[in-house]
Amino acid sequence: MVKIYIDWNVMSQMKNGNHKDLHQILVNEKFFIPYSTSHIGDIFSSYKETEEQNNYINSDLDFISTLTRNSCLFNDGKDILMDFSSPHELFQQRVEQRDLFQDISIQGLSKIFDNNEATKGLGKTFINQLKSISLNPLINALNNPESEKQMDLLFPGLAENPTYEGLFNSFGQMIKGLNEEEKYNDLRKLLQSGVGINRDKIFNSSDPYKIIENAHEKLSIDIKQHIDNTKNGPEWFNEIANEYIQLDMHGYQEDNVNAKKGRKETFKNTTEDAFHTAFASTCHFYVINDNKAYNKSIQLFKKLGIKTSIFKPDEFLNYYNNHLKIDEAISQIAFPKYLIENGQFLEDIVSGQTIKTYPFRHFLFNFFNILTVIVYQDTTEKNILLLRQYTPTNNMIFVMEIQRLVENLNSLLGEDIEKIGPVTKEEFEEEPWIGRNWTFGEENYRLEKNYGEFHLLIDTELKNKNSTNMIFNIYYINFPKVYEIKMMLSNVISLSREMQKENIKGKETEIRGQMGAKFLNFLSGEIGGNIKNSGSDSQKVLETFEIKTTKSIILNEIIEKSNTLVNFNNVEEGQLIKIDNVSLSLTNEAELRTVKLIGSGAVKDMTIPGANGLDVNNAFNAMLKDYAYKMKGQIKNSGDEIIIKIPLSFESEFESSYSVDDLFIGRVTIIGLYKGKIQMNSLKNSFEFFNKLGKSKITPKSSEATFNDVTDSQHDESSEDNSTVIFGNGADGTKEYYYIDLLAIVQNVNIPNE
Repeated sequence: MVKIYIDWNVMSQMKNGNHKDLHQILVNEKFFIPYSTSHIGDIFSSYKETEEQNNYINSDLDFISTLTRNSCLFNDGKDILMDFSSPHELFQQRVEQRDLFQDISIQGLSKIFDNNEATKGLGKTFINQLKSISLNPLINALNNPESEKQMDLLFPGLAENPTYEGLFNSFGQMIKGLNEEEKYNDLRKLLQSGVGINRDKIFNSSDPYKIIENAHEKLSIDIKQHIDNTKNGPEWFNEIANEYIQLDMHGYQEDNVNAKKGRKETFKNTTEDAFHTAFASTCHFYVINDNKAYNKSIQLFKKLGIKTSIFKPDEFLNYYNNHLKIDEAISQIAFPKYLIENGQFLEDIVSGQTIKTYPFRHFLFNFFNILTVIVYQDTTEKNILLLRQYTPTNNMIFVMEIQRLVENLNSLLGEDIEKIGPVTKEEFEEEPWIGRNWTFGEENYRLEKNYGEFHLLIDTELKNKNSTNMIFNIYYINFPKVYEIKMMLSNVISLSREMQKENIKGKETEIRGQMGAKFLNFLSGEIGGNIKNSGSDSQKVLETFEIKTTKSIILNEIIEKSNTLVNFNNVEEGQLIKIDNVSLSLTNEAELRTVKLIGSGAVKDMTIPGANGLDVNNAFNAMLKDYAYKMKGQIKNSGDEIIIKIPLSFESEFESSYSVDDLFIGRVTIIGLYKGKIQMNSLKNSFEFFNKLGKSKITPKSSEATFNDVTDSQHDESSEDNSTVIFGNGADGTKEYYYIDLLAIVQNVNIPNE
């Protein structure tokens, strides 16, 4: 969704009837407009316990609730989170907590201890110890005429009680002076004079950071050394807020300080504005109508490389009308092709592929604003069209956004192919996300998540208009092989070709880095911040993927990419093929039936006398682990014969309770990889090896007269070795067949046209 953060001053003005055109646009559900705890802080600054004021505040909270649909951003001390919370509830919490830390003094701390029976005695001891501790290091500064004034400003009243008790009381007075009185103005002047900054010179400067850095360099002061951005929130959030406050304290577009107005203007207001700016960095747009906050935000976003666009209300209205307004569904669907034919693009050659990036200013399907086209040099490979989102620096994708995106795509493209339905929160609990697939006209769409980003892959390869989608019933599928090939075929990041290389991470960075930098340059003429290394987990993703779609859906993509054969003329080894109308038969039926009998437990618990308890069943199972069905196939209207094998599992090798005998009824379709011509004898296994080994151990008939009686009694001269009837191939072992590394056996389903 298009995310817009709106400062309270703009919300308040819209509520009072201003910016009507803007308000009409923003109530559209295609925008995600959050409020934050700083909006609650802004309203709380005018809180008074009067009925008139409470009614006015309630109307403010109602307006926020309606405009934002209760979408709230808040800092939980570790992360910035989004939840659906009523502004009324948050405001009431702020009212109830207003006196919690109002008295930051020894007396206030003592009250907190005394209100809890478990800490009452301990609190008294702790308080008495604090009262008795001397602050010698500070006493000298308090008595120094040169620093006495500054120390009294920072620690009011501490000179009269230079102990930890006095420090607590002084700290409480300082906080109250900053947030409720006009002490911030004094503190700001103290800082400016201390570092030698002329307030009038920096106030409207086009480069305030240069003035600040020069001033601190003269004094050999490193500002960052005294700032810790790692506590009480994400580091990026604290960094933005602290940068904002630093600009104000040094005099750039400094805020007014006036505690005598109905709505006080104190340091608390400046900190809330700083938090607004930090919250806004999670959105695409920040709409603000306070000139000073507007200018400070632009300067610090420029310094930190924040990719959020800042507008005043009229500016955003113009931007919307010129770039964000796109209403017709058909124009959204046709836009990618239009952009390729008419749009400007950035081009790079990366790892042999041409990468064309088409940035655009509106949000296609209310989500995407970049089209990437990967053009392969190999003309047999089709180009990849990928819709992506140029995200804010501190972007967060919420489940609600993907729910809306899928709803939008469903309304334009129809129901997803698998009929998965609406997006649920549980879908994202495990990686990779199952995504969605659509077909619209002659194009296929695939919504998926890669490297933390959501992409829409568009398959623009035109299908044969006379062909129909293949519907089939699966008899057998080697699912691990099918899934591995499917993932390589549908991997929209072309780096999948380099996964076997040790520097896959570097290749990923190279492609995304070059594209990202030039895209930034295309939009704004500047590159800010560091390019993220989204180095690859792709192998791990494949290993941990949990299948949540049907086997037939995954197999279908393999079938679509297969080359349909009627004969083996000009077929290269390794080619993915599909052969229709194949009649199958077993080549080792007698042997197979015996093996199945053994595997079913017919000799379970049987032992051989005199063999030290050798378990016959276990011995057979060890030999049969690599045993397989061997089948030959005859292709209809062709003299070519194929050979395939299916590993024996003794459980259920076949789908939907089918047995091997079902494969021999009628004709089937074979999907697999062509491996060349082989002889039947080439397909070996451990069982056959031991069978032949056993035959070689039998004592041959002797020509010596002394053994004739024995030999004749055991081996009739006219008899043949009957073991070959049961244990062996029922086909000519030296005849050559076309061998197919089998992926699946299916039965085509013919559905009459309506």
